[in-house]
Amino acid sequence: MTARRCLLRRAGAVVLLAVVTACTGADSADPGQPTSAGAGASSPDAVAQTPVASEPSTPQQAALAAYERYTASTVEALSSGDAAAGRLAAVAGDQALANAQRRLRANRRDEVVVTGTLTPSATVADVRFDGDRTARVSDCVLNGLEQVAADDRDRVVTAATGWRQPVEATVEHTDEGWVVTRVRVPLRDGSGRVPPPPDDPPYLRGPAQGPAPPSCVPDDLAADAVAAYEAFHKAYDAALGMGRTGPADPDLSALAETAMEPQLSTARTFIRSLADEDKAVRGQPSSRDPWAVSAFETDDKVVVYDCVTVGANGIVDADEVSPAETNADAGTHRLDGGDVVRTDGSWKVSGWSVIEEGLEQCTSPEA
Repeated sequence: MTARRCLLRRAGAVVLLAVVTACTGADSADPGQPTSAGAGASSPDAVAQTPVASEPSTPQQAALAAYERYTASTVEALSSGDAAAGRLAAVAGDQALANAQRRLRANRRDEVVVTGTLTPSATVADVRFDGDRTARVSDCVLNGLEQVAADDRDRVVTAATGWRQPVEATVEHTDEGWVVTRVRVPLRDGSGRVPPPPDDPPYLRGPAQGPAPPSCVPDDLAADAVAAYEAFHKAYDAALGMGRTGPADPDLSALAETAMEPQLSTARTFIRSLADEDKAVRGQPSSRDPWAVSAFETDDKVVVYDCVTVGANGIVDADEVSPAETNADAGTHRLDGGDVVRTDGSWKVSGWSVIEEGLEQCTSPEA
C-alpha cells in the first residue's frame, strides 16, 4: 500500500488527487499537501516539539535526529514566515531545502503563516542505509498544521484536517553533519514523478513532500475503505451501462449506496447526460488495483490511490451491445485517487479523480 492527492474533473468524476507530502506539501512547481491532527492553532513557540537525543550514539540515531530537526525547523520557519527562524539551511539541502523555501515564499505571497504541530513517529527501526553516508527514514506523520492570517493569528484561513500521512526522507552525511536532502512520494511505476496540482490550496504547504512507506492506514480500516471504493466503481460502471442492457441509468440504486456528495451528484450528472441522449458505455471496464494511503486521525476518512489499467470501452447507442470503436487509451495505465468517508456506519466515496495518465506500468502494492 502507498500514497498521494489533488482536484480536477474527468468523465463526470470529481477527482481528488491525493499528492502526499511530508505530511503537508507537494513536490511540484507549486507547493501542496494536507494537514493532520485535530489539534487547534497554537503559538509559534509551541510548534514541532519532538525530543531529539543531543548526542546520537549510532548512525541510525544520528539520521533520525537529523530528520526530526528538519521537521521541527521547517514548522518553525513556516510559523514565523522566516527561513532563518527555522535554521533550515543548517538542517536541509537540495530538494528538501528548496521545497521548504518555496512554501515560505507562497505563504508570504498569501500573507499567511502556520500554527500547530507536525508529530513524527519514526524510530531507528524505520531508518535504512544506502551506503555509509546516506539513509532513508520512513515515517507516518501526524499533521496538525493550520494556516492563519500573518497579521491576525486568531483568524484561521485553513483549519487543520487531521491527516496521518506517509513520508520518506533522504538524510545525507555532509561536512556539516547529517542533513535532509530529499522528501518525496514516488508513483508506483517507480518514476518518482509527482503530478503538479491544478491549484495550490494554502493548507497543503508545510514541509517538503514525502513518499510512502507502505501506508499510514491500519489494515482493517484500509480493507473497509478499499472495499467501498471498489463497490462504488462497480456501481458506476453498471450505471454507465457496462454489463447490462438499456441506456445509462443515473438513478441506479447502487450509486446512492456507494457514493455520497459531492461525488454522487457529479457521477449522476455525467451519467444523466448519456441517458438524455439514449446512450450508454459498453465494452470492457477498466481494471483497478487500489490501496489505502493516508487517513484522518479520527479514522473517518481515507485517501485511496488506484493503479488503473484502462479498459477497451466506448459510448454507444443504448440498443448496441458493443462499441464499434473503443477509447484510444485502452491498455494504458493511470493513477486515480479517491476520498472514502465513513458515514452512519458505512463507507462511501465522496470524491474520485484521475491523477496522472499514460503511465508505462502500474505495479502491485506489494512490489
